[in-house]
Amino acid sequence: MPLAADFAKIDRLIRQIGGESLILQQGADGGCSLLLRQWGFTFAGDSTAMSYSYNPSRLADYIPQLHDLDKHNPQEPVYFTKPLADGWYVEYDYSP
Repeated sequence: MPLAADFAKIDRLIRQIGGESLILQQGADGGCSLLLRQWGFTFAGDSTAMSYSYNPSRLADYIPQLHDLDKHNPQEPVYFTKPLADGWYVEYDYSP
């Protein structure tokens, strides 16, 4: 029962910031990342997601010339992270 109260508190906090889901990922190197999915969708094989990420398994700088969707080739994937604070990042992932 003590964990149920903790999970309820975590759920309330996720809802306060508009999160859709909480995902724990283990990388090939044994490290773990925590993703708090803000939004995401999949259509006809394409997927797009924006998340808050703690300790992401990979980092990639945002480069406007490559990642601006108005200039981007929709057949190419887009992935970038932007640092926030204390190991947290905003993570964007588009896969055609």
